[in-house]
Amino acid sequence: MEFEVLKKRLEGFEIALTLQRRPKKRTNRHNSFYFAAIVELLASELGNSVKETHGILKRELLVAKTHLKGEEQE
Repeated sequence: MEFEVLKKRLEGFEIALTLQRRPKKRTNRHNSFYFAAIVELLASELGNSVKETHGILKRELLVAKTHLKGEEQE
């Protein structure tokens, strides 16, 4: 749901807004497995470097993040 729609739905209500750092989704163990079992294997099969292969996987498989822009309140 977009910020403006949510903002209109909550108009007239008392609300609390909390901002906090989003926790990491993967552990160091997950990252180690990803690079050893997936990226290095694909890199050797494709003849690319690990860095190149990781970049290809990021471009092809990750979904772009959407950032909502709020209005400044006076």
